[in-house]
Amino acid sequence: MIAHTPGEEWFVGETGHYHKCTVCETALPEEDHIESTDERAQYVKLSEDGFHKIQCVCGADIVEKEACTYVYIEGEGSAPNNSTHTETCKCGAHTYPKHTPKEGDEGNYFTTETEHYQECSVCNYQYGKSEHVIKKSGSKRGNLISVDMENHTYTCVTCQKTVTGKHKEFTVTANSTNTTEDGSATQYLYRCPECQFTLCTFEYSSSENTYGITSVLTEHYTTTAFSGEKEFTLTLPNSFKTPAGVEKQVTKSAGLISNATIKLTKLIVPEGIALFQTRVQNCPYLETVIFPEGLVFLYDNIGLFKGNPKLTKIVLPKTVKQTAYHTSKLVGDDDAKPTAYFCGTQDEWQANDEVKNCFSAIKYYGTDWHWEDESKKDTPVDGAKPVALLPTMITTTQARKREI
Repeated sequence: MIAHTPGEEWFVGETGHYHKCTVCETALPEEDHIESTDERAQYVKLSEDGFHKIQCVCGADIVEKEACTYVYIEGEGSAPNNSTHTETCKCGAHTYPKHTPKEGDEGNYFTTETEHYQECSVCNYQYGKSEHVIKKSGSKRGNLISVDMENHTYTCVTCQKTVTGKHKEFTVTANSTNTTEDGSATQYLYRCPECQFTLCTFEYSSSENTYGITSVLTEHYTTTAFSGEKEFTLTLPNSFKTPAGVEKQVTKSAGLISNATIKLTKLIVPEGIALFQTRVQNCPYLETVIFPEGLVFLYDNIGLFKGNPKLTKIVLPKTVKQTAYHTSKLVGDDDAKPTAYFCGTQDEWQANDEVKNCFSAIKYYGTDWHWEDESKKDTPVDGAKPVALLPTMITTTQARKREI
């Protein structure tokens, strides 16, 4: 007897499926349908989203309706992006769930010195990479820990990492609704645009039609966050640009620098500042103040450089025309009496009656007034003893040769 030859096609029976002989078309013995877990089972997507049916190899429905089960398969569907990846069901349906972040070095974030990002635990895609953020939009100061003249340290509001970074280039922020003729504000804060560390405040003078410094390192936020651990040099600005790009000159410096905890060692007053009346007091590390050629007025009523024990010398540029009426107004009643130097010749001193008169009443302090000129350095002016005004500091280009 010749055996039947089963065909490839399946036929559905009453309880199972069967083949027919390819020669005589006799129905061969019926077999049971496969289980839904059989790898030969076929998944067919239904018209209703999120569901499929499972069919036997013969096409009979084993499971008429079942919720789709999705898994991530690399290369299937759309590539991952910053928010989602593609997951696929056996029936071919896709879904696009949000990434699930892995545990990183800072909570759910992986970090570098400048950036943070997340990595999906399902598809391993790195997303959300961005620079650290010092404050949320609309927040005034953010999570600042400390600042110095070069850097700020803060807790990133996104990843919570403690970050130290350099200040951005200082810019001005209007601190007044009043305006000048060209529409500029009458008061500006000069600060790091990222952490809001404020170096000083500029204010408009209508009589002089220019801006002057009215405060330096005195904002409450600055004094509480400013780190005094590092020695630093402070150079005052002599110009700035408004947000509209208008260049403004700074010709006067006032205000107060007084903080016994910060290590300010040198103060540089730049060219263009003609009037200096910023009180620099109680700064125990201050050794040097550099004045520019072109300084005309040096004046204050209550001790311009009082309480700075390391300031032992003052050098005035020959352009100075007026100082305080009395040395005590410049150095207060401190026990330390600095030595004063004048950057000019005897003839220039004799011609400068305004400056000379300022010192006429202070000879009882007992400190010589010296020439900056090396050949005359031991010769007191007029043989009198008008006392040293300020200490180790103030230098011009000439004086700098020996000071620095």
